[in-house]
Amino acid sequence: MKNCKKQIALMLLAALTLFSLSGCVSQEDLLLTSQPEASDSETSGDTSDVVSEEEVNERELSIDGITLLLPEGWKLQGGTTLTFYPPNYPEDSSNIDIQSIENTAKFDQINQEDYISAFEKSLRVVDKNIVVTSDTFEQLEVAGKEALKIKVHYELSGVAITQTQYAIKADRLYWIALTEENEEKWGDTFEEVISSIQFQK
Repeated sequence: MKNCKKQIALMLLAALTLFSLSGCVSQEDLLLTSQPEASDSETSGDTSDVVSEEEVNERELSIDGITLLLPEGWKLQGGTTLTFYPPNYPEDSSNIDIQSIENTAKFDQINQEDYISAFEKSLRVVDKNIVVTSDTFEQLEVAGKEALKIKVHYELSGVAITQTQYAIKADRLYWIALTEENEEKWGDTFEEVISSIQFQK
């Protein structure tokens, strides 16, 4: 479990690093947001509220200006990021990760080819032979806010991973990664999570 969480933290660091390089995130925010070497007892990130397992037993999650509905039975498992897992975790390591950082986003400075190439290169910290493909890279709106949706596929430690990433520009930049392994069985559920998003300001 600890190794899985460390790999997830590294993947999130890779994506947030790319936003930093494109001018979306300051280096200071990046260092505050992702620290994959932190222990399971530590909490890192620029998310202003601290959420415990007990506080997210209900489906509705409100934190740092955003409200959304988690899937039934999904819970926070601790670690270095705000990451939620399904009821049968660790058998199923699919997860939803939520980050909030200062909004200096410039989506027009990110293109699919460069993003995927850099994301793949960053993930090679985890697996030097990893290959990342992408079939979705589009600008859209989420809850009336400008957003970027990126869907990537790769294999990690013999497990096929599909990850849908949303970067949403509001008062802050919200980064939500929805990750599923082997079968894309959570797709509709993940879409419901995104559709449920509301901003508190």
